[in-house]
Amino acid sequence: MRRVFCVGSPFGLFFRDFSLALEKAGCKVHRVVFDAGDFAATRARNRIVFKGKPEEWPRFVDTMLRRFKIDGVITFNDAHYREAGALAAARRLGIKSYVLEHGYLRPHWITFERDGVNAHSRLPRDIEYYRNQNAVAHDSEVFPFKLRGVVLNTIGHYALAIAGAPFLRYDSRYYGDPVGQQAWGYASEIVRRLARPGSGEAAALAALKNGPGKIHLCLLQKPGDVQLLKHSRFGGNLAYLGAVLQSFATSAPAEDRLIVKQHPLDYGKENSESFVQRLGSELGISERITFIRNISIEAVMPLIASAVTINSTAGLACLMANKAVKCMGDAIYDFEGLTFQEPLDAFWTKGAPAAAADVACFVNYLKSTSQFCGGFETASARNVLIPALVEAIMKDSLVRYAAPVTAPAPAPKFIAAKDAGIAASVLKP
Repeated sequence: MRRVFCVGSPFGLFFRDFSLALEKAGCKVHRVVFDAGDFAATRARNRIVFKGKPEEWPRFVDTMLRRFKIDGVITFNDAHYREAGALAAARRLGIKSYVLEHGYLRPHWITFERDGVNAHSRLPRDIEYYRNQNAVAHDSEVFPFKLRGVVLNTIGHYALAIAGAPFLRYDSRYYGDPVGQQAWGYASEIVRRLARPGSGEAAALAALKNGPGKIHLCLLQKPGDVQLLKHSRFGGNLAYLGAVLQSFATSAPAEDRLIVKQHPLDYGKENSESFVQRLGSELGISERITFIRNISIEAVMPLIASAVTINSTAGLACLMANKAVKCMGDAIYDFEGLTFQEPLDAFWTKGAPAAAADVACFVNYLKSTSQFCGGFETASARNVLIPALVEAIMKDSLVRYAAPVTAPAPAPKFIAAKDAGIAASVLKP
């Protein structure tokens, strides 16, 4: 690959380092710039500025790919219209396509696959395939990771985007809710977390240890994330919570308890904790539910027997920790042999951990193919990651699968019941 066309990139300095490494390997690198944040993070020789409307994007991409004789397209995620449009154009023109994304195995890995990731990944959904690969994977290198780096890079990008809006307009809704709404939500969430420190939640979890029955974990997604909106059956956490809490109330043993864990990047849009309290009260299970905001999944893991998720990578972490897992959406690890395949109502009593050997086969295969040790946020993480990415690109060593892209199952129908301000999602008969 000698002429590379990039659409999207993690916020921060990743693209500058990545493009320089590609150029040293002999590549000509082009990146589409959409806003002032992109502009500042991209060297002049790499920039292609797009100022058009969304409906003009497909033709623009097609023209650029032809004009620069591109032989490789690299995107960061594959679900938003810019990245999806670039990948579609690459398919039409017979150009190789690659997708970067945060790692299926976090925090010391990132994902780099041909054609698509997450629900669009062509990874086989067949445990026999992984059993037969005999994959051997190296452990990740140790480097510091803090969520603060992601936050600071995001703030920096949007500060530049807003300041440069008179010259390069930016789409504040491109990654979900408007940037201002998310910023206000995060500020409010910080205040709420400070008002209820993690020590209180830790005490609540400690009180669960000596109780009867099993403890189950319900993992929430970040509101507005494409994994929730496009790769799940629900479109929001509240509909998902409605299904989980109803099933738990009617089908879980009376002595079992449920921990509901808020996503670390939740910005309070859905007010999930209030929803859980209200619906739990309606269903008569409020005393059996513990909602946590500040506690890490590592601290929760020793307590639980099983986990319910939509398609979170935390679900894969639960599999690796020998927990039973039920996926309610489209996840790369959701297939017979790893996760529970019967309906949710049966999971509370019949769910069992996958065989450790099968989980190891799957994880080792990921590490030896689509997972690359490193990260986007810090120089030390990029120094580990970027040489391996460039080597995979130049040697064309990423596996390309023939299996068709799978689509999420049809969405269940929900109606909203409201009584005195209490919102509850219930299945429509």
